Amino acid sequence: MCTHTEHRGHHIISISKEATKKKVKLKWRKMKLQQAILETLSKVEKVKSLDIGGGNPKEAWAQNKQLIKQLEEEILELQTRTTEIEQLSQIQDDLHFLQSFQRTAWS
Repeated sequence: MCTHTEHRGHHIISISKEATKKKVKLKWRKMKLQQAILETLSKVEKVKSLDIGGGNPKEAWAQNKQLIKQLEEEILELQTRTTEIEQLSQIQDDLHFLQSFQRTAWS
């Protein structure tokens, strides 16, 4: 329809090709999110294994506990985003997929 209306000068691509491009983009983002989750889990383990020695151990322990809580919240957010990507990539209808993709922060 665009080729016959005011949008004549626009580059036209089929819905299936565009959906395929976006699905590849989602796979890449999912991989990046999974990498970020692993890195954050590693940070949690490092903080848990820190030697609190010297200074005020109660204060250091409280700081470590707060940092671990922040890192765990970050992991939860990353996992939520990964789940959203998985759900989006499961959409079979290309038009519905593209419409859903466009409404997300992944576009």
